[in-house]
Amino acid sequence: MLSKKRVWSLLEPANEKDLNSKLVDMFLLILISLNILMVVLETVEEIYINNKLFFQYFEYFSVSIFLIEYIGRVWSCTSAKLEIEKSYERRLKYIFSFSAIIDLLAILPSLLAFFFPTIDLRFIRVLRIFRLLKFVLKLA
Repeated sequence: MLSKKRVWSLLEPANEKDLNSKLVDMFLLILISLNILMVVLETVEEIYINNKLFFQYFEYFSVSIFLIEYIGRVWSCTSAKLEIEKSYERRLKYIFSFSAIIDLLAILPSLLAFFFPTIDLRFIRVLRIFRLLKFVLKLA
């Protein structure tokens, strides 16, 4: 099992000497890029209608990965040994950080659509564009 410190190092921007961290970064950047492409392709009605099932499965896959990443970050953010902060304080601080809020906003529309499938939530798909912001933040 991976330690909190290792999970944090894998999910944070890659260390030049850490191949696994680089691979995780590359995988997430590719997944974010593909998600942006999917958002664009979904706006073309004919493409969306002919490939609706593919778009749906790709969205489930992506949201699963982003949710695992988010949970991993929340869990491992306490890996830094800060004696003045307790674990729950560090987690709350992280959850309300700019980066964590962007992560949550990027997956929230898909989670809502998953839990409320009968409600047409297409109008909040625009929030998926936060993945683009996440992409830009990853590059910075």
